[in-house]
Amino acid sequence: MNSIDKLFTILDQFNLENPQWGVRSLAKTTGMKASLVHWYLRNLERNRIVRKDSETQKYELGMGLFELCGRLYKPVTLVRIANPILYRLTEITKGTSVLRILDGDELLHIATAESRVFLRVHYRVGTRVPINFGSVGKVIMAHLPEERFRDLVARNKIKKLTEKTVLDPAVLRRQFVQIRLRGWACTSGEGIEGAKGVAAPICDSTGEVLGGVGITFPAVVFPNSDLKKLARMVVGAAREISGQLGWRGAKSSSKRKKMERGSQAELSAFKNGSDS
Repeated sequence: MNSIDKLFTILDQFNLENPQWGVRSLAKTTGMKASLVHWYLRNLERNRIVRKDSETQKYELGMGLFELCGRLYKPVTLVRIANPILYRLTEITKGTSVLRILDGDELLHIATAESRVFLRVHYRVGTRVPINFGSVGKVIMAHLPEERFRDLVARNKIKKLTEKTVLDPAVLRRQFVQIRLRGWACTSGEGIEGAKGVAAPICDSTGEVLGGVGITFPAVVFPNSDLKKLARMVVGAAREISGQLGWRGAKSSSKRKKMERGSQAELSAFKNGSDS
C-alpha cells in the first residue's frame, strides 16, 4: 500500500462500533507497525482529523473531518435551496441575483440568477473574489468578530478593487454598525466599476452568517428611488433561505441579539463623536 492507502485504511477503522482506537490495537488490526500508525495518528491529530481522548488515551475522529464534509454539504444544500429563490428575486427586480459564501479569507460564488435584460451584470459560478467584494462582501464582513476583521486587515486581505473601494478600517467599522442595525448593505462601484448592489446575510440554524444574497444592477439602471423596497426583497430572500437552513430569526439567536445590542451602543458612540 502507498501512503494514501495506509492513511485511509487507518481512518476506515473508526466507526460506530469502534469509535476509539489505541495505537497498538489499531496497528494489529491494520497490519502496520505501531510506530507508523502512531506517526499517522499524530499528524492527523495535528490537523484535527482525529483527537485523543484525555481519559481513555485513545484516538477518535475529530471535528476537522466533519468540517471538511460540511464544506461539501453546505454549498450543495445552499444552491438547491437558493436557486428558486434567486430566480424569483431576479424575475421581480430585473437585476442579477447572486449567492456567495465565506470560504477561508475569500468569497466563493456558488449560485446566480442572471437578469434577462440587455444591460446587466454577469457573474460566473465557481469564481473566488476578495472578502470585501461588493455588497455581499460588505454584509458578510459586518458580521465577522472584531478579531477576525483585524486579522484580515493585518494580512492585507481587504483588497482595493476600484477607486471607490473602502479600505479605511475606521470607516468600515462605522459602515458595519449601520449594516448590522438595518440588516442589509448597499455598495456602488466598490467591487466592479459601474455596478451597484444590495445584499443581506444568510444564517445557519445557530445564527452564524455563512454568506449573503445580493442583487446587482448596472449603476445607470439601479432603482435608487426604490432602494428600501429592493432591500426588503433581498432581506426577505435571505431570510427565506436561512429559514430553510434552520434559522428561526433573531429571537432565537443570542449571538445575533448580542451583536445588535453592541451595534446600538456603537452607533450612539459614533453619533456622540467618541469613535476611536
